[in-house]
Amino acid sequence: MSRIEEYISNNSAFVASQSTISLAARQKFGLDVRAKRGDCGQSEFAKSLHLSLSQGTLSKIESGDQSISAAKLRALAKKLDFQMDLKLASVDPPSRCGCCENPDCHTVSIGCDNTNLFFVPTKYRIESVRGKCPVGHPLNTKCKSCGSPIDENSTHLCSSCGQPLIDLDVVRASLFSAVFLADFERLKASKASSLLTQPSEDLRRRVKEFAAEVGKENEKRDQLLSRLTRGL
Repeated sequence: MSRIEEYISNNSAFVASQSTISLAARQKFGLDVRAKRGDCGQSEFAKSLHLSLSQGTLSKIESGDQSISAAKLRALAKKLDFQMDLKLASVDPPSRCGCCENPDCHTVSIGCDNTNLFFVPTKYRIESVRGKCPVGHPLNTKCKSCGSPIDENSTHLCSSCGQPLIDLDVVRASLFSAVFLADFERLKASKASSLLTQPSEDLRRRVKEFAAEVGKENEKRDQLLSRLTRGL
């Protein structure tokens, strides 16, 4: 087994998909292929490789195009005996998403329905295990309940286990959002006690006032976050 074959077999992430190879590595590899081609035309050089590469594909490889599969790059590297070049073609870490679990953070919005108050964190893509939200709070990359990676398409619930990404116990321990939760729970208790009777006007008024306060708080958080991230 050649050094390049050994490297590839020991680095399965390299051949997993075209998205796993960094753009910088592709561009470096493309420049080396261009240098190897020399004064030979792209069409002639592509035919001489006997790899069923078209002139258009070779052109994309030389420009570092990200649409070219890892398998094609591997075959070309092996053909040209570019051992060191593929070693330089480091793989990008898997894309991660993270969110802040601080319910008071500007990146977290508050939602409610007839039975629940919930806190919806903004999801951010991060390139390392550690990351911070625009406010400076650390980002969690895994669900606290089941340990699954956080899905950028999830709302306030984990897409794997269905548990809240921001637990209500965390909300109760917060400095500010705990007030909203306490108010909501009092309203919920009032609703429960009046299920057998017509809800009073006072209860209706309190529900509307609470909804309005939630709306104002979300608007304030949006404005603060917009100011904080302006120009970034």
